[in-house]
Amino acid sequence: MGFKKMSGLEQMLYFKLEEKDQRVFTVKDVTRILNISSYHARKLVYDMVKKSACERVKAGLYVKIPQTVLLRKGKYTEDPILIGSSITKSYFFSYYTALNLHGLGQRYTKEVYISSAKHQKDIIYHDCRIRFIRVIPKRFFGFKNTEYMHHKIPVASIERTVADIFDRPEYAGGWQEIILCLLDLETVNWKKLLEYIEIFNEKIMIHRMGYIFEKLQDNINVPEQFIKALKKKTSKNTYYFDEKKKGKYSRTWRIVVPEKIMEAVENA
Repeated sequence: MGFKKMSGLEQMLYFKLEEKDQRVFTVKDVTRILNISSYHARKLVYDMVKKSACERVKAGLYVKIPQTVLLRKGKYTEDPILIGSSITKSYFFSYYTALNLHGLGQRYTKEVYISSAKHQKDIIYHDCRIRFIRVIPKRFFGFKNTEYMHHKIPVASIERTVADIFDRPEYAGGWQEIILCLLDLETVNWKKLLEYIEIFNEKIMIHRMGYIFEKLQDNINVPEQFIKALKKKTSKNTYYFDEKKKGKYSRTWRIVVPEKIMEAVENA
């Protein structure tokens, strides 16, 4: 039986975490829960890792192994979103992860995207990569706390997610994937999206968005006023959807569109 291997204090920590349904914890959590020193907490958790009662994700961050897994001596992988929510304070889930949390994602992915106010190194946890995208203060907005697995986590709003994926499509599976996700859009505050576009102040985003939303206008009920507002914000310069700089030129939106993107929106 797994619990017999643990000391009394280790068991106390384990069951207090169990009572709180806290599956991911830090050394600071241990010092607070048991009222012990940081040194003592680190030693205690180190011993628990050796006993397979918890698993180290990175320095100071751990996953509690559930009782059923402990008793059966099985393997366990914690939800990487819960792990990501315990790494830093100023953050929100974004890009494809936000699409999935809003029910728009089209596939399971082994990457979790987190926008953070501070620089953070990516974390590899089992077969998942938790990726951090640093956000400048001006762009740290547009998210709200959302219920997830009995926890409150900050997630980019629909409008912020749309702005993000048009700005950095590589974090959302590429354009063909993005178009599939956009087809499931239902509730969008188009006025707020325009405000976000203004804050981002990226002309290429406007040209990309204008082309795709005009093509998908009937599919997802994009207001004509929104399309007109985007046209007023366009530049006189020519833009490209991607680095390859190949495709057909859209005179309306002054952007060179790759054939695969054209096919994706035409067949939507």
